[in-house]
Amino acid sequence: MSTRAGLRALQRRIDRQKARTEEARVEGAAKRPRRRAPAPLALEPVEPVAKPINSTDVERWLKAGVAQLYGKPINQGRWGAKERKLAKNLLADFGPEMVERAVAHFCAHWKTMVHNSRGQLDGMPTINLLWGMRARVFAEVQGIDNTPDRSARPEDSDEYRGGSGAKGIGW
Repeated sequence: MSTRAGLRALQRRIDRQKARTEEARVEGAAKRPRRRAPAPLALEPVEPVAKPINSTDVERWLKAGVAQLYGKPINQGRWGAKERKLAKNLLADFGPEMVERAVAHFCAHWKTMVHNSRGQLDGMPTINLLWGMRARVFAEVQGIDNTPDRSARPEDSDEYRGGSGAKGIGW
């Protein structure tokens, strides 16, 4: 078989295969049902799904409170796993609304807390301090203020100040 004859035979086989493919395509299109146009969407008002409150929101609330306290945004850095866990625990224990109110109260009354701490607090409010003071802060937010007002006693001493004639055991 010559080269030309072989090429012609190959071309005929290719043409027959193309014809069979085209027949199958036309035949398959006739068997398949036509697609329907999609039904128009109902125009019902859809309420957006509220995203759950998480530790990122507590971080944002605290940073906004500190910025409001000092009058400008303060670069505090990102929270780590420990801070996020504390915020998550607060949200689980008290709920998002109460935590938001407590963070706002904590930042708003920070200077008073520092003044009444007799030198034990300084710096700026953090989630670690809020966690440590959670009983006091959440009680104040709920209107239960059982902390003594130390502004009436300005002394920074824990010494016993008894009468001059009082006998006591001492050093």
